[in-house]
Amino acid sequence: PSSPSSHPSSSTLLLLLLSLTLSLLLSQARAGLCPSSFEGPLGTDFAGDCDDGSSFEVNICNQLSRGCGLEVNKVCTLCQEWGGGGACLGGALASVSTYSRKIIFDYKAGQEITGPPKFQRQSRVVLKCGGNDVPVFETLHLATTAECQSFNNNCLYTLYGISNLGCNGGVAGGLVFLLVILSGAVLYAVGFVIYQKVTQGTWGHPHAEFWLSSPSMAKDGAMFIVDKIRGRSSSGYSEV
Repeated sequence: PSSPSSHPSSSTLLLLLLSLTLSLLLSQARAGLCPSSFEGPLGTDFAGDCDDGSSFEVNICNQLSRGCGLEVNKVCTLCQEWGGGGACLGGALASVSTYSRKIIFDYKAGQEITGPPKFQRQSRVVLKCGGNDVPVFETLHLATTAECQSFNNNCLYTLYGISNLGCNGGVAGGLVFLLVILSGAVLYAVGFVIYQKVTQGTWGHPHAEFWLSSPSMAKDGAMFIVDKIRGRSSSGYSEV
């Protein structure tokens, strides 16, 4: 009888895809949390000005210590304040996205504008690379009615700041990428060992022979490229 093929079948490729998907989900498990190194410099209340003459308060990593306006018991991270009142522009932290020269913090919906027309407030903080740990914020632009209507009746308030913490985004993103690769490799190795035990009754990995031969194949490929560059023939096969 012929031995089973050592090449990945459609079912094994499906399992590999599932393992990579799981690793991506695992890497996003802390998506709604501030990195621990940010809690100190970004976990306090900051104040600034809005472009209509009012002011704002923001706490990037935690909720504002004294709430916002009359809603003192609700979670608010970005608050617009004016004489005698205030409006929560952003709720709890929803996600943190890291890039090479900036970090973007997105928040859950803030206080609704009852209207008419009715709008939902959304907020975002963008920290660009520069300065020191303590962020310096620009004037907050308050979304106009036309801008809210063009954004599917959502008013997006984006607060820009400068901090050297924004320079570390590439490192965090690289670490996430490495975690995704390593998690996928572990799930691939363990998952297929279990798969072979369940389907064939033996412990082992269905692609072990392929991976064990990979170093020699990589070496042969590298030598082939080097010989081509040097103008030599690297064929180890005799002519028929």
